Amino acid sequence: MLAPNARLSNLPYAVCIMAICTIIALKHLLDLRFSIRESMQGVVVFVLAVVVVGFVTFRTYLLTGLLLVAPTVLVKMQRAVGFSPAEFLSILPDNENLPPFSMLRGLWSMLFEPAVLPHIQISWTGNIWIYMTAMVIIFSKKHLNILKKTWILLIVGLCFFPVIMLYRHPVVGGDGNYFITPLVCLILFSSYGVVQTPTPVLRVIPYILAIFAFSGGVISFVTGSWGPGTRAIDANFTRLPLEFNLHASKEINASNLEGVRQFFADKPIGTRVVGLDSAVGIHPAWWLSVRYEPLQPLAWQNPRLVASLKDLCNYLKEAKIEYLIIPTDPAEGPVTSLVISLIQELGASAAARVVYKDKYYSVWIFESVVKVEKWGPNETIEGERFNIQPNGLSAIWVKAKGVSTHPKTHITFGGQEICGADVAVQDEWVTFIVRDELIAKTGKYEVTISEGDTGRKIYIGEFQVTK
Repeated sequence: MLAPNARLSNLPYAVCIMAICTIIALKHLLDLRFSIRESMQGVVVFVLAVVVVGFVTFRTYLLTGLLLVAPTVLVKMQRAVGFSPAEFLSILPDNENLPPFSMLRGLWSMLFEPAVLPHIQISWTGNIWIYMTAMVIIFSKKHLNILKKTWILLIVGLCFFPVIMLYRHPVVGGDGNYFITPLVCLILFSSYGVVQTPTPVLRVIPYILAIFAFSGGVISFVTGSWGPGTRAIDANFTRLPLEFNLHASKEINASNLEGVRQFFADKPIGTRVVGLDSAVGIHPAWWLSVRYEPLQPLAWQNPRLVASLKDLCNYLKEAKIEYLIIPTDPAEGPVTSLVISLIQELGASAAARVVYKDKYYSVWIFESVVKVEKWGPNETIEGERFNIQPNGLSAIWVKAKGVSTHPKTHITFGGQEICGADVAVQDEWVTFIVRDELIAKTGKYEVTISEGDTGRKIYIGEFQVTK
């Protein structure tokens, strides 16, 4: 739901189908054409649908502050009526500046030259409805009867054209492959017309349709994907349905990401990570147990995120990105050059540092924009209390502006969590209790603040326990 395009391309069809079904149901109820049992079944289905939509919408609201995060026009409408979107929604792409879909040329391409529209060629096989409809119009004498039975399918299906022409995308006709619903409706509409037309010429059509459906299914099953297709997965009939972990391990090992996987293994599942593609292609870091996005495709979807070094910094800040994965041999390009410049600049100012590195990848952590001015004490002797408080326990103070006062904001001291009443955040000061067991052994212990509402981590420093 929070992906750059939000994949809400099918929303108009869902609205159209819902409106038609509601009108028909109300008409039948008013005409008393439903039995009590049928009415109750319809009510149950309707209530269940409302519950599902309600949960999904509520989840979206909790995450973003909006009921719908796309298309852009709906985002603007919600802002106008008083909704307050989350900060990161300001980085959604602005579709208004993208080129429109050509009416005549685009329509011709959709119907007869789908290969020139790379995002529509997946669904081009659905255009068989054109030829079947033409044959029904020519040979059938029951046009009105056919329309009376299938007008719903025809209305929903014809929505395909105005929606795709009004919907803007960086690639002309983009997201057309997600407009499957109306094409299915048009195929059903024309198929019904063929069946209801007992003309000798059309009697062979059902058999042709069966061959067509089987062939299309095989082609889609084996090659239905961008790039090389999914043959390696879909043509392997010996695999089990639930082998996500096995496939993830295979991909990670093939991409030499095992070390990176182990680094992120103990991180929260909501940890936000971005990365660069390697010279040999997109590395499948999305198999990691964190939220990951490759920067190159993200930049393609929304170029203004990486228009300059400042824009990239703003994106990382607004999206609350915590880590960056860089291959040893990153793919060449403007995005890579920008990222390299960024980490050089941030590394020089101690705003970013390497936390993991092997011969294939390095992982950088972005330090918080909250600047820790000073903190202390930062050392003690093994088992010896320091900065003793009225309760007899040790405490550390930190001066840092902008730390969240959320009740779940906590401290991590050498991997151990300090939370609740042991942590206090007030104005520009953070204080926390350090219990005796945390300083019982010699060593260096990393100290960080983790904000409860944003998940942001603020590096404080290392506390040293000596003998």
